[in-house]
Amino acid sequence: MTREPAMTAAYDELLAAARATVAAAALGDPEPLAILASYLAEHGQLPPDGARPAQLLALAAPARAGVA
Repeated sequence: MTREPAMTAAYDELLAAARATVAAAALGDPEPLAILASYLAEHGQLPPDGARPAQLLALAAPARAGVA
């Protein structure tokens, strides 16, 4: 199965933002989540106020179930 080029690019950008966030945290950056939050904001994907991590992960469960 091949992914659309735009989807691949978006995934690569998200992965880079996540990795940069982890690297910033490891280096002691006082606000490492700013990198990932900025990426999510640019794409209209910030979680709503008060969202719980388990709820957000559950939203992805149906999509993961369909992936081989």
